[in-house]
Amino acid sequence: MARLPIITQRRDIDVRIVLGQSIFDLYQQIQNIIQRECPRLNNFFAEPLSNAVRGEITWNTKANGEIKSATDFSSEERSIALSKLKENASEITKLIDKLEMTGRSSSAAALAFRGMLITPDLNKSLFRVGDQLVLAQWGCFEHGTDAKSADLFEQIERQPKYDAQNELGLPQDRTPIEQELRLQNVEEPQSHPPKAEPLKITTESESSIDKVPPISPDVNANAPIYKNLFFWRWLILLLLMLLLVIGCLSKYWHTHLQGNESSLRAEISELWDKVDKKIRECGLPAIPRTSPNAPPEPPISNDEFRNRQSENQIKTDRKFNVSLAWNDPADLDLLVKQPDGELVFFKPCESSTCGTLDVDANRCDPRYPCTSLTERPLENISWPNNMIPGKYEVKVHMYSTNRQRSEIKSVPFTVQVTENGRKTTYQGVITPQDVTCKAVCSSVFKHITEFTVQP
Repeated sequence: MARLPIITQRRDIDVRIVLGQSIFDLYQQIQNIIQRECPRLNNFFAEPLSNAVRGEITWNTKANGEIKSATDFSSEERSIALSKLKENASEITKLIDKLEMTGRSSSAAALAFRGMLITPDLNKSLFRVGDQLVLAQWGCFEHGTDAKSADLFEQIERQPKYDAQNELGLPQDRTPIEQELRLQNVEEPQSHPPKAEPLKITTESESSIDKVPPISPDVNANAPIYKNLFFWRWLILLLLMLLLVIGCLSKYWHTHLQGNESSLRAEISELWDKVDKKIRECGLPAIPRTSPNAPPEPPISNDEFRNRQSENQIKTDRKFNVSLAWNDPADLDLLVKQPDGELVFFKPCESSTCGTLDVDANRCDPRYPCTSLTERPLENISWPNNMIPGKYEVKVHMYSTNRQRSEIKSVPFTVQVTENGRKTTYQGVITPQDVTCKAVCSSVFKHITEFTVQP
């Protein structure tokens, strides 16, 4: 394994996200497909190694031989490299078409391959290792720019073409013999001498004939063409104005109407909280808030809770344990409000009386590469020390759906409260109606239950 002489600063680039995951996380799966379908390109994509502490990405390759950057290529070497690069990119494009034709199971791989065919700077990212081309900084584009500007095919077309004649300073419109004479400073041979015009004898009868004036072009012959151009210019202008109006309406919709919808949802949630509080004061059973259209899902069993706690090394000998489990890659967050007003959740709690969030599952921020997502997540809050007497409130919300907006679905969950070994479970569900999409698609906190610690 050889390291390429390039280090990418994480703050300077953005990384393509494919179905909620960083494209770097899919590198091994992509390499397996390349090794099976296109073994010739097995070393074409360099392997990224991220250093989260330094904020750097280094690039390694399994190819053997002398390493040379594209910035050091001669004109002839650059021309050969661009030709090979076009072949590699075309072969990957054919592989993408093949994956898209095989069905839905390969669509994620096709999206990943399309996302890899970008790079912020082709000259700095391309290397020749031995007789093989290796591409670094794939799947990246400069921070604050559009990924289209980093398209690999467009950068290949923008590269200067190699021309041996230009390197020698020869005009391209000269024949090989003329170029050789020019190099030797020999005067070029004159072209064939002009033929003498034959003497024209004009007779008297010919001179008396009136000369027919030349036919002048009809000025109005091109009038229909100008009219057509005038028509198309106005049509294009009208289309641009229509697009501008649609953009303004779309911005107004996202800014005002969706904001009103979010505020209405928040008010409805507050009203539900007030109703639940009055019901608890009257000693009546709580009203479930699950959607009537959502299919019921059985609660997660105590054995499954025990298995997930064991997998995440959760200590179950605490006086109080509050656990949250669900079966989806979405990022749900567990929150407990203590009697002193302190909140125990994913943000650090500085008070000495605070409980501890032992696990923060499926954490995924769109600004950074997502950590590994699981279909069996668990979050747990425990109190290692003596707890403050009083009432503790348990709430749950969705921080991020971790999927495309068109794929948002209901996420049922189960909360388990353990007090001195005695377990009580509560069910809930976050429906698509609860989710509001802005920077991320998230929901407000839902009140689940509360418990009291006696002094």
